[in-house]
Amino acid sequence: MRLYSFKTDGGVRTGVEIAGSMLLDLAAADRADGGDGTRYASMLAIIAGGPSALQAIDALVGSATSAHAVPLDSASLVSPIPVPARLRDAGMFVEHLEIIRRELAKMAARNAPDPEAAASALLETDQFKLPEVVYRRCCYYNGNHHAVIGPDAPLAWPRESEVLDYELEIGVVVGRAGHDLSPEEAKECVFGYTLMNDWSARDLQVDVAKSGAGPCMGKDFATSLGPCIVTADEIGDPHDIELSAWVDGEQWSAGSTRNMHHGVFEAISQFSRISPLVAGEVIGTGTCAYGSATEQGKRLQPGQTVELRASGIGSLRNTIKR
Repeated sequence: MRLYSFKTDGGVRTGVEIAGSMLLDLAAADRADGGDGTRYASMLAIIAGGPSALQAIDALVGSATSAHAVPLDSASLVSPIPVPARLRDAGMFVEHLEIIRRELAKMAARNAPDPEAAASALLETDQFKLPEVVYRRCCYYNGNHHAVIGPDAPLAWPRESEVLDYELEIGVVVGRAGHDLSPEEAKECVFGYTLMNDWSARDLQVDVAKSGAGPCMGKDFATSLGPCIVTADEIGDPHDIELSAWVDGEQWSAGSTRNMHHGVFEAISQFSRISPLVAGEVIGTGTCAYGSATEQGKRLQPGQTVELRASGIGSLRNTIKR
């Protein structure tokens, strides 16, 4: 099942993809079927409804008419969860962390008399040295769940940054609360999956990291989610998804969730032992290896369009505005 949120004159509504190219307005279809539409008022409401809500959607799809559907390519999509209950971003791909730290050290040393020597020295400092803990634990930071944007929304370049970057990853949507879970129990808490672009202001990230407080302002200005949530049953194994990133139609990145160091369910299990899962939260897998412009030795520019793609999910596109 592929679930969307979209804008109409009456606000944001939820829909399900039918016939491969149409979007069924769930609230409208429910009212036509004798309901009041409230259980489909938002994606968070659907998630709160649990398996029974998905069963009810299946029944609506079976009885719906074209009167309550619109062409998917003409719908004004927004983030499938416009305001998640919580947003975390994790480091399931340790290889990305190994690569990006070297590139960030080069960025920090770019104005030194001998940039290469300065970068090498920085890599031996606590700020840039990759700690042992990232191999042993799947670490995460809390993102800004009030700064989420959706498909085709403009990405506002942060005023205080000169180096903007995309990050290619998957967002895991949590379906129910859970605490102290085994990996098997964590798997049962997953509602579905979406694409996630953890936009990063690299120069700000390097600067604020000196404080020891994490990426802070370098990350929390915007996160893209979309185009839809694909339910867990349809995805099957989240460790077999092909990923790519395209800038103005040119492929810049390619990767796969097969290359994760920390598996999705093991990571979520770890998190649940520290901070309970919240229904409706989104947990980013972190970026796949070479899943950013910085890792390619490239720089984004204002006006460029970044498109992330994931097999089984679709594509998520945003154009940079400054």
